[in-house]
Amino acid sequence: MRAERAKDGIAPVFLGLVVDGCKNYLALKNFQADTNHWDKVKGGGRKDTKQCRAINEYLDEVRIAIRGHYRDMELNGIRITIDTLKDAFLGNLREETPIMFSELIAYHNEQALL
Repeated sequence: MRAERAKDGIAPVFLGLVVDGCKNYLALKNFQADTNHWDKVKGGGRKDTKQCRAINEYLDEVRIAIRGHYRDMELNGIRITIDTLKDAFLGNLREETPIMFSELIAYHNEQALL
């Protein structure tokens, strides 16, 4: 949550991503929370209201989605960076086909002839 951007006690919630020591924040679209019911230590809503429980459920869904994208990228051999993870979460990930070693050698040989 970015409390400094709060208006009337309501502030936007951001997702913090860290990959290989690089940090980036992604605004969760149309998602805001009451600053009085936000637990800074836990990074979620306090469990004293229905709204806070709903916020925490949504944040758990986001965490699960991010972990799923990370795992899928690992299994498919896609290089994981802040940008690729963010694009996967937003649905903007391009399909990257892995380069075969023989293709790399052929490309190298072509470039060497030029």
